[in-house]
Amino acid sequence: PKEVALAFARAQLKLTNRDFVVKNAYTSKQPKITHVYLKQVVQGVEVTNGDVAVHVDAKGSVIAFGDNFYHNTDASKRNLWAGQSSPRFVSPRTAFGAVAKHIGKPVDTATIAESTRQDAETKKTQSVLKGIPYALEDVVAQQAYIQTKDGRLEAAWEFFLDLGENYFNAHVSADGQHVLSLNDWVSDASYNVIKVGDNDLGTDKRTLVTDPHDKTASPNTWHDFDKSTTKTTRGNNVEAYVPGGWASPKPVAQPVSDSLNFDYPVDLAQDPSTYRDAAVTNLFYVNNIMHDIFYRYGFDEAAGNFQNDNYGKGGLGGDHVQANAQDPSGTNNANFYTPPDGQRPRMRMYVWTATKPKRDGDFENDIIVHEYTHGISNRLTGGPSNVRCLDDYESGGMGEGWGDFFGVWLRLKANDTRDRVISLGDYVYTKGIRKYAYSTDMKKNPTTYGLVYTSGWSEVHSIGEIWANILYEMYWNLTEKLGYTADFYSADVTKGNTLATKLVVDGMKLQPCNPTFISARDAILQAEEQNTGGKHKCEIWAAFAKRGVG
Repeated sequence: PKEVALAFARAQLKLTNRDFVVKNAYTSKQPKITHVYLKQVVQGVEVTNGDVAVHVDAKGSVIAFGDNFYHNTDASKRNLWAGQSSPRFVSPRTAFGAVAKHIGKPVDTATIAESTRQDAETKKTQSVLKGIPYALEDVVAQQAYIQTKDGRLEAAWEFFLDLGENYFNAHVSADGQHVLSLNDWVSDASYNVIKVGDNDLGTDKRTLVTDPHDKTASPNTWHDFDKSTTKTTRGNNVEAYVPGGWASPKPVAQPVSDSLNFDYPVDLAQDPSTYRDAAVTNLFYVNNIMHDIFYRYGFDEAAGNFQNDNYGKGGLGGDHVQANAQDPSGTNNANFYTPPDGQRPRMRMYVWTATKPKRDGDFENDIIVHEYTHGISNRLTGGPSNVRCLDDYESGGMGEGWGDFFGVWLRLKANDTRDRVISLGDYVYTKGIRKYAYSTDMKKNPTTYGLVYTSGWSEVHSIGEIWANILYEMYWNLTEKLGYTADFYSADVTKGNTLATKLVVDGMKLQPCNPTFISARDAILQAEEQNTGGKHKCEIWAAFAKRGVG
């Protein structure tokens, strides 16, 4: 199938082998679809936003493709590294001054030390900038090309800058004069926890659950790390703790139990700082649950999931989640930083100040699920090595919407009906954190696609509300037709609730880089065709049409 995809790229898209490099290629287990992701190369340098994805079914047929390569051959539109302008190009250290000024943190570039290294994966030369006072790590720079919105191909210095609260991927014109793009990769045993299906300490009680790991997704339990068993909240999928803060990100609180019995008291009348071990335990639990459940839906090693050891099953290891509970660097929010496959993501959960005493986001599961979903959608859309595929107007909003939908999906039960109205953030914020609660009733949630480009709806979370509610409509159309299973791990395509999530996950794999509502809808329909042969496409179309995407 990989060779079929490459032959298609060469024949249909008129590409030669020197025009691209294969960034990722893997085959989903069910349905058996091979996903091949290509990155454009010009004069040996990658085009950051030049992507082609080709998807091949088990019969060897190309069922979907997306093409974002730069195809303009007009030399006047191409500013190349080896072109006429190259004598004016500056060093990475000098170019970084434009990034620093752009983010409001100017720095004297003369104080920056610059050295070079070879990237272990690409073997390309990179520059390393040391001495930037507000960066958590050395800043890495490399040559790149980037397509601009006015149709040019520009030589650029690409920077990777970790500020903790933000992780910027920036591009500066090679002459150091202009910031061409700036993307933030941060999207905003026995355990006593809020178990799956329940949501928060405002409405649910904690439960002592024993050995909840899934033996397929986590065969060596949640405490396996480097072939030994840990006695704390550290394992192959996630390490959770309370960090010291921006200047000291290492653990200041992390529960330890020789018996692996993580059972700690919580007194909600006290400040959250008094029950840090309990908070870390719940955060560790929910992150592992998300890993295990979505493993069954196709977010596995080859697809770019988060594991320290991939056990020889494909993809890159060394990227288990760093989950920060009660992170002191902020309040009233949460975020998730997603780097490419093989690099560790970071989740930050904060304390909320809307109530007295304060409330801890680590005890509202739908917020944790929302943040983890940023990692899923960023790794699956465009392939696990490309995390720039949810950066546009609509796609950035959908990135928020998927998180809300999965947060809602895990809370819905067998006795629920489409009349249920459900919101996020009720515990920490007391009144929900979205404009409308999720509902199939147009009077209770009137959102439609027509709002996306109107005043008051341009913020990514607002766009995400619209997308999530469309998926909520689809969920109920499928669940009313096919019924419900309480086994979230089954990924059962004969039950409506699990089929809905299977289609959303497979749709992420099939959709193009930076999808629109329409192309993401089409990817879901293609996923349904591959999973169930088009039997339920009418229910999907009805859901999208009701909310203006028919």
